[in-house]
Amino acid sequence: MSRYSIKYMHPIQDQHDDNIDVEVALETGERFFPSFFTLANVTRLIRESAPNGVGYLWAAQMIVVEQLSQDVVERCIEDLVQTGEIRYFAAFDT
Repeated sequence: MSRYSIKYMHPIQDQHDDNIDVEVALETGERFFPSFFTLANVTRLIRESAPNGVGYLWAAQMIVVEQLSQDVVERCIEDLVQTGEIRYFAAFDT
């Protein structure tokens, strides 16, 4: 099992309508930066981005979850690390 740490870029404000960037640092020195969005947050951001009549949301490294909490983030990261899928995200070596 790979060991890793998770750093939250800011506190989670609303578990139902929020997004957060996190840093995942593996013991190998690789760092990954997924962004977690709730479904409600994606919907709201799409609606707010439609001044020209076309609502869309673009985000690199996006993970969409129903509810945003530290537990949800940690369980998702654990799964991504265990399956190796964390490496689909852009990596930065230290």
